[in-house]
Amino acid sequence: MLTGATGFVGSFFRNKLEHQDAVFTSRTNTDRINIVDLTKSDELGLFFSKYRPKILIHIAGNKDVNFCEKFPDEARKINVLATSYLVNMCKQYDTKFVYLSTDYVFDGHRGNYKEDDQTFPSSEYGKMKLESEKMIQSSGIEHIIIRSGALYGQNGKFYQWAVNSLQQGIEIEALTDSYFTPTLLDDLYDITLKLLDLNFNGIIHLVGKDKVSRFQMIERIAMSLGISNPKLKPVSIEQSGLSFLPDLSLCPDKLNKELGIYTHSLEEGLDLLVKKSKV
Repeated sequence: MLTGATGFVGSFFRNKLEHQDAVFTSRTNTDRINIVDLTKSDELGLFFSKYRPKILIHIAGNKDVNFCEKFPDEARKINVLATSYLVNMCKQYDTKFVYLSTDYVFDGHRGNYKEDDQTFPSSEYGKMKLESEKMIQSSGIEHIIIRSGALYGQNGKFYQWAVNSLQQGIEIEALTDSYFTPTLLDDLYDITLKLLDLNFNGIIHLVGKDKVSRFQMIERIAMSLGISNPKLKPVSIEQSGLSFLPDLSLCPDKLNKELGIYTHSLEEGLDLLVKKSKV
């Protein structure tokens, strides 16, 4: 069972899973997708009783950090309340819960965070995701909690905006002092399936090999497109007046060293996206 099947991440997973024994849910009416309001336990109960999924991949949620700050009560419905209902359903039907979490569960000041480092979210979004993590962990159900960095891939807002701006020669202001470990969407999908095959249980940091600033990320995108001397204007967090965090990078040692699973480098990931765009 896949929730959030019409969003950026959910659509990618759905396209990969549509020829397998899978059911998809969303609030949007689309072909082969079940309309289910995850904030209504009775709707979920009927759905679970009908399909009895062995695995739940929960991607649905409000990921708009600014919206969560301004309207936390509204955002909590899908980000926390829905999780609590899904946890109860997974308990009842012995369903394994795969939960897509975030680097925002950390304070974003030190970086290179490991799975067992102290979580201290500074945003409402991060607080909601951490609350859901703890709910899943304490429930006793089988689970995989995947914390990723900023996801990039075809049709992703940030990646497509950067590509379009670079190709049109538009000047881009980019932060030089806000770091993260970007995660290729293809890696997120492929490694999620590997973790399920390994019967992994617990928290894992699934991120790319490279820690970069937004400025460096866009520079790398330009390189992958063969664009030299892109119009980039370096800006600091202070100059921008935006509430970005200095360093949300995650450490992938557990994934790499304990499980022997590796992601693409940023260069490899961006080259892969360029090849896909030409097919």
